[in-house]
Amino acid sequence: MAERAALEELVKLQGERVRGLKQQEASAELIEEEVAKLLKLKAQLGPDESKQKFVLKTPKVISFL
Repeated sequence: MAERAALEELVKLQGERVRGLKQQEASAELIEEEVAKLLKLKAQLGPDESKQKFVLKTPKVISFL
């Protein structure tokens, strides 16, 4: 659990770094590098068990009346 918490903190910090670079209008190459780092960190976390997929039990009908 402590390892997952540490990874989550790294993801949070890297996400803040990416947002900061976007706000500063940094070069696209630099932003892409930082986003790649962020995606690698997220991949290490694996799927988030706390998030559940929403399944619609009845089909949604669009009416054109």
